[in-house]
Amino acid sequence: MNINGAFNSEASKLSVNGTIPMATYDGITVNDFIFSIDSDPTKLNYNTGWSYLKTKNIALQQTNLDGTIQRDTTSVNLKVKNEKGQDKIQLNSIVTRASKDHYRFSIVKNGLALQAKQWNISDKNYIEVASNY
Repeated sequence: MNINGAFNSEASKLSVNGTIPMATYDGITVNDFIFSIDSDPTKLNYNTGWSYLKTKNIALQQTNLDGTIQRDTTSVNLKVKNEKGQDKIQLNSIVTRASKDHYRFSIVKNGLALQAKQWNISDKNYIEVASNY
């Protein structure tokens, strides 16, 4: 395992990178896990992924999750490939905090592909979650 990072308090910048060649915990196995976080005063960029993750019920190969957190909005980009390196899932989405305990999830227009087949996604799609909605 290798984790390193730096923080510059004057510039309000954070940088963290890590690699874990293999880990097993409570029935979950992950190989070649990587992550990175870079931030400045206005946003935080993240990137994580693995070559293989297995639980009792699921196995994911070549998975990458990245995005940016800025103000009350998070971009979430997920890409999963199969064991042959072919695209299996691609999801590009936005999660917005509309107000306290009120969140909106939307898929970016044409931001969904399953088994390398592009889905036609409207730019007006969303799911809202709130405690009193």
